[in-house]
Amino acid sequence: MIGKMAPIELSHGGKTWAQLYAAMALHSYGRDLNRNALWLSLSPEGKEIYRSLLDPRAVLRCEDAQTDSSP
Repeated sequence: MIGKMAPIELSHGGKTWAQLYAAMALHSYGRDLNRNALWLSLSPEGKEIYRSLLDPRAVLRCEDAQTDSSP
């Protein structure tokens, strides 16, 4: 079920939650994508969705980063 949540959240505009679900789902099945049951079950389109969600460049852009002066 957790593997299905990323595309569902993304389709409803919840990109942050979709990223979390994608990361959790892939992590729970193992880091080696050649053996990861979830990754192997995805269609090429599904794999592209996961790649776009987990692309570090999409998560943090240096020019968009804000610094917090709190200790």
